[in-house]
Amino acid sequence: MQIKLQLILLNFLALMLGALIGYYFNQALLGFLVAGTLVNFWYLYNVANIAGVIERSNLSLTEDSIWSHLTKIVKKQSKLVGVDGTQSKASRSVGRKLLKEIEKSIDMTMDGFCLLDKNNSLIWYNQAASDWLMLSEDDLQTPINHFIDTPAFWNFLKVDDYQNRLEVKAPNDKDIFLSCQLVPFGKSERWIIFRDVSQPVRLAKVRNDFTANASHELRSPLTVISGYIEVMNEDVSIDDEWKKPINEINRQTIRMQSILSDLLLLSQLEAETDKMDDQIIDLQAIVLTTKKDIMSRKNPPERFEVNFSHSGLISGDEFRLQSVINNLIENAARYSDTGDCICVNWMIDNEGGHLSVIDNGVGIEAKHIDRITERFYRVDKGRSRKAGGTGLGLSIVKNALQNHNATLEIRSELGNGSEFICHFPKERIVA
Repeated sequence: MQIKLQLILLNFLALMLGALIGYYFNQALLGFLVAGTLVNFWYLYNVANIAGVIERSNLSLTEDSIWSHLTKIVKKQSKLVGVDGTQSKASRSVGRKLLKEIEKSIDMTMDGFCLLDKNNSLIWYNQAASDWLMLSEDDLQTPINHFIDTPAFWNFLKVDDYQNRLEVKAPNDKDIFLSCQLVPFGKSERWIIFRDVSQPVRLAKVRNDFTANASHELRSPLTVISGYIEVMNEDVSIDDEWKKPINEINRQTIRMQSILSDLLLLSQLEAETDKMDDQIIDLQAIVLTTKKDIMSRKNPPERFEVNFSHSGLISGDEFRLQSVINNLIENAARYSDTGDCICVNWMIDNEGGHLSVIDNGVGIEAKHIDRITERFYRVDKGRSRKAGGTGLGLSIVKNALQNHNATLEIRSELGNGSEFICHFPKERIVA
């Protein structure tokens, strides 16, 4: 209808223009001839544009006219969108059957599916989601966070990170752990998919409990051994030939104590994910304190730069954030030589805050980067032990950042140093 009105208006304007030209030159036929010529030129111009589009689309115009091709294209499109009579009914019927089959298949899966609108309100759910979240028909159009009301879940919904996953407890059974993932759908809707991960979570808890208990039990005998070694180091009656093995025992004892301390810290971070002590933390103050400690040691780096382009205040757990900064800077110092430089930068943009620790040390090969945050994973085992690392520092960093809904990005090239970047969500930034 709109197209017909446009054509009527165009022809009316052409007639008016022809009448004006005829009146001005006192030649009515000349006026209408000029107006008709202009209208034809307008039609030809648009037809030429359409022909160009078809030609660029690799459609042949040798057998049929441009109008024939346009007719075919319009008919084909009308069938696709369901405008063409009988075909439209058939298409709608097939669409309804396909939708029912899809719903039936999703209902049979062991995962829970919930379809959310742009406001995170519930549009549709399957049986598994209904069982875990205790949903009913009356819950449609209810915000999904009404059923899982935790700060972590709120932040999870706000951040459009479709690679991120969150573990939550099922409302109907606190012993069931669900892994959540968001998947985009349509223009503004999203799927949230729930998967039962109770068994791996329980196994991880058993492992963490064992690690924590074993580490705690081993600390006492190591403390006794360390005490005796210290006494032997101060005993002048011991022959010099025993000094070297005693010093080596002392060094290994200190290393074991460091490993046990890191294991206990890592177990604590993994076990107490919901026991965050959120407060306003000044990252710059922590960095400067760590810098002072590093530069006061024997053979410190040549330069240590701290650049904060914005305020370093964020909302977080001080103990965990100190662990992140201390471990990253310790790593930079450990794998750098005396003449190297360490640089710590902080910046804020629309996505959040970004803390980077840069060194120009030995660097890391690309094949190791994906695994370097695993427990006890070492790029160079000999150098790591010699430098005094426990192999747990980056695991601690990763877990502490996850507690803050933050991520760790690693950029490195062998022989050209490394950059470790902590990306904090904007919800954590204190203006």
